[in-house]
Amino acid sequence: MLVGICRIYFNIQYPSDVVSGYVFGGAWLSLNIIQLEIFRISKKIRSDNSLDG
Repeated sequence: MLVGICRIYFNIQYPSDVVSGYVFGGAWLSLNIIQLEIFRISKKIRSDNSLDG
């Protein structure tokens, strides 16, 4: 977070560039967490179904 503020302060990057980087990174992280949870739940469902059969 501080790196982004420093880059804005020293006029290395525009604030919109830093904010869009944070938004992209947050979206990427969220999608990876959602995918991880989907795989975890599907593995649990698959193991529950194999016990029934």
